[in-house]
Amino acid sequence: MLKTRPKKTVCTFDQADFVRGKEKYLCLYDAVTTSSENYAREVLSANDELADTLSSIDFRGITAGILDVAFAPEKGLLIPNKYTAEAQEGKQLCKNRLLKTYGIEGNPYICLMMCRLVKEKGLEKVFDVIDTIRETGGLLVVVGKGKHIYEQQLRKYRRSDGVVYIDRWASPVQAAPLAAGADFYLCPSNTEACGLMPMTASRYGAI
Repeated sequence: MLKTRPKKTVCTFDQADFVRGKEKYLCLYDAVTTSSENYAREVLSANDELADTLSSIDFRGITAGILDVAFAPEKGLLIPNKYTAEAQEGKQLCKNRLLKTYGIEGNPYICLMMCRLVKEKGLEKVFDVIDTIRETGGLLVVVGKGKHIYEQQLRKYRRSDGVVYIDRWASPVQAAPLAAGADFYLCPSNTEACGLMPMTASRYGAI
């Protein structure tokens, strides 16, 4: 147990529903942030208890970003091999490691999706193109947990269907090698407040 309270404590959320009903706890923090200035204004315009609470404390929107000191393929941190846009040999080595780790045969192009499995992420659009991905020589790799209906649907797919489902949350240490090994990153979100994973995947050269 901490003997002294940290000098500053900050709570951050990317979806208002995560903190709605917990307004009394938000007042315990020195500051509360969300994923953008636009979203902060949207939350404050709701005219509900959450908006009233946030209006009375230090609340602001901060544009999301990634820690590019760590998520840097040219430094090779967290990934099997380093690479750059000019020298991409290491990118293929990272892909080879991904294929070996998950027992994927051949050299299909990899479409990666890492997210909460909820309606907002546009998963139905991904299910609609699974056949196209498989028929054109690709493989869909989905990492995440969420609504039971989506987890159940993903578990029905087999590798022969062109899908590998990894039913867990990806930590940053796991997410970096996956992004480095992927050729494409799928993010057809119905709503996307910040898009940290697409930003991270782009940093690793996943289109």
